[in-house]
Amino acid sequence: MANRRFPLRQISSLTSGPGPRGASPKPGSAKPWIGVHYVCAGAYGRVMLNRDGSGYVARCPKCMGTVRFHVGDGGTSERMFRVACDRAS
Repeated sequence: MANRRFPLRQISSLTSGPGPRGASPKPGSAKPWIGVHYVCAGAYGRVMLNRDGSGYVARCPKCMGTVRFHVGDGGTSERMFRVACDRAS
């Protein structure tokens, strides 16, 4: 199956703004994450920050479409995202 690429999403620093319980990183806390609703699959998932701290990579469990969320200035402090794969079932 071909790997579908979605547009890049930009999110702001992980330490700004409130988020869902457990999503805001604190010193000594678990690894930061964002929540993703995969519309195609009708499922939610937790996506962990990558090793170098530059972003998140989410993959739809049904169609295997990939979306990348980059961390940086000028992004958003939102912690929950909806990914619409737009694939026929």
